[in-house]
Amino acid sequence: DAELTNPQPVSRRMEDTCIETQLNADDKSVRVDDIDDLRGLILDSDSVDSDDLSYDTDGAGQNKKRSIFHISRPSTPNFDRYPSNTLDEVNPFASLRKDDEEDASIGSEGDFGAKLLPQADGRGDFGNVFEPTQGRNVLLAGLETFKYLYSIALLVFCVTLVMAGIFTKQSTAVNYNIPPVGAFFLFWFLICWLAMMEGGQGCLVGLQPIEKSKYAESHPKTLKSTSVTQKGNNMERFILGRQFLVVLVMFLINTCGSAIKDADPLGLPKSINSIFLTNGVAMMITAIVIGQLTSQVNAALCMLDFVNNYFMLLTTYVSLAIEYSGLLHCVYLVQIGFAAVTGTPVESKESPRGIIDNIFFWGRVLMSTTILCFALAVTIKALLTEQSGMYEGVPAAVSII
Repeated sequence: DAELTNPQPVSRRMEDTCIETQLNADDKSVRVDDIDDLRGLILDSDSVDSDDLSYDTDGAGQNKKRSIFHISRPSTPNFDRYPSNTLDEVNPFASLRKDDEEDASIGSEGDFGAKLLPQADGRGDFGNVFEPTQGRNVLLAGLETFKYLYSIALLVFCVTLVMAGIFTKQSTAVNYNIPPVGAFFLFWFLICWLAMMEGGQGCLVGLQPIEKSKYAESHPKTLKSTSVTQKGNNMERFILGRQFLVVLVMFLINTCGSAIKDADPLGLPKSINSIFLTNGVAMMITAIVIGQLTSQVNAALCMLDFVNNYFMLLTTYVSLAIEYSGLLHCVYLVQIGFAAVTGTPVESKESPRGIIDNIFFWGRVLMSTTILCFALAVTIKALLTEQSGMYEGVPAAVSII
């Protein structure tokens, strides 16, 4: 029993739950006496009806209004998800009656292992539906926690080892006469730039189908970047230039942080130094986790916010400038050849190139192909004469393969 001093029609919108008045009789109808309990029960319902009954009188002589609500199951029944129809077990709002804000229950978990999630109906309104969550096994939960903890510990250890190598002058930065402080700041600047490039590409690609007018005022810097990359074939050009920029930045990061031969900045056992310093595991984990994976995961969830800065806009222009230089134009030659083999035409969002543009384009393709062939010749020569960074004892033929 709940005192309803000002009864409202059942079809009114109660916060984030829209109740329908059409009754579809069902043997699973449940009587509730509390409006909060009603909200919990209708989440899986297509229809609900109410019958206002006569007033009851309690021992103190107070009149209270009682209503019976008949909740019918939808076309896909969901009542079987619940352990019983006891109101205290079914009602997910029981703990939120005191402070029932509109978003308070979104994504919360009930006592019976279900998540309350927003879902749009056919009219575009958002209601709440239950998604059951399977309880995790204790051993699996413990294993998951262990993986988080040891991953964090490993990352901290690797970063500490790399920084110790820089400040004890046992990194390759000394070969380029870069002081430890300069190498430190250059290293972290490049890591941040790498993170911006890795996450930014996913954002710009993912925002292509989104109308710019929807974020023009809220994210003006994002608009500048998307306006540039979505013009003509600029997205393809941006991806091409950005990839070269990633490789260049990774090379510079290794220049600052890679350990020299026989480095031992922390006095650790030789086997530990061999794994993490000589073989570069510490640098790999530092660069990949901080500079790549973390930014990609966050950018996937916050595309508009991640690129809403001038740093990303600068990265966009630098990437386009690298592509414009023609250094990588041999890629287009491979693209044209692959399209010819597969019989798939190369689609363009721009008008056909004129004579001058064609000369400029194919001239850069020729230059890029020449540079690639020269670089490949130098690399193969270094492998054949054992003047590369390949491990000692590895045959030249294996190195080339």
